[in-house]
Amino acid sequence: TRICAKLSHGIYKANSKQGLNGLSTDGVDVEVILFDDHGILKTTTPPFGVAILPELKTMVLVWRGSMTKVDWVLDMAVAPVASSRWKNAAKNLRGHAGYTALVESDLALHEDYLIAEIQKRGISQVILTGHSLAGAMAQISQVAIQGQLSQEGSPWNCLQDKQLMIRSIQFGAPMTCMLLDEDDKGSSDFWSKVSATSCNLVFASDMLPRAPGNFRYVDDAIRTALVPFVKDAFKDVPIMSMLDLFPSAYQKLVDLYQDETKKQDIIDIVKVCIKYQHVGSIVWYESVQASPIKLNDYQFRTHDKYQYSIPSDTPFPNRTLKQHHVKVPALLAHDTPAKK
Repeated sequence: TRICAKLSHGIYKANSKQGLNGLSTDGVDVEVILFDDHGILKTTTPPFGVAILPELKTMVLVWRGSMTKVDWVLDMAVAPVASSRWKNAAKNLRGHAGYTALVESDLALHEDYLIAEIQKRGISQVILTGHSLAGAMAQISQVAIQGQLSQEGSPWNCLQDKQLMIRSIQFGAPMTCMLLDEDDKGSSDFWSKVSATSCNLVFASDMLPRAPGNFRYVDDAIRTALVPFVKDAFKDVPIMSMLDLFPSAYQKLVDLYQDETKKQDIIDIVKVCIKYQHVGSIVWYESVQASPIKLNDYQFRTHDKYQYSIPSDTPFPNRTLKQHHVKVPALLAHDTPAKK
């Protein structure tokens, strides 16, 4: 988990394979074998890296989380889509369109190389990882590769007899999938299989892991943080500071948001979004000092303990939300001596 945290944290600043090197941790060597920043497409497509942990016979696939405006647009592409990657294994499973498209692109580009390296190196497990948007891509990748392993004619099918373990370790990742018919045994069994080897580490009040399915939480957070966010974002714009003299102007901003959420087309979108779930377990940290708590998706979205709880008198709740979102993987990515 710590190596995944380091890779997920380090890829934000990496510009090459060398930028991800030097991450050996707890006596485990890390060999970075691929880094794709997508060249001229880098402003629209998150970087992708691959590392090998030789002693553990493990391959780690890592993506970078949201940094560009396009990344945030993709976060909002919430249409649930089917995929040929998993349709034979789970015909009633749908994935977030934005994340699914990014994953399909990277797998189409690199899967032949990945499969060849798995075979050459005797890899026994593949771990998909990332923070934020990248954690969502890791989750979708797990679903996609797991679906391909059992699909005849798939390039991954040659690995099925090797008992290859596919896992995902996500950090602050949003919900990515929904199951349209839980009575479909094939889809439910596939969901359970993926869920057993998937976890998402979440810190305190981080809003993104509650999106898009927990509208109650997202709505509470937006209502609380909207005005402070606007003030913070435009604090250096002289004309905006004058609005502090007219509190009613900020109230109109809140009223506008409330009016928008009451429109029927928004309500219809929310009805779709609340079907999204986390695949796998949530590992929730209440604070830096607290021991983690393991939860399932239902517990995480329904129990009052895990609902929005930033005090109303917090000066800038938007900053608190951001701090909580970046806390992991940075919290786990501390430096430890490399193996000699």
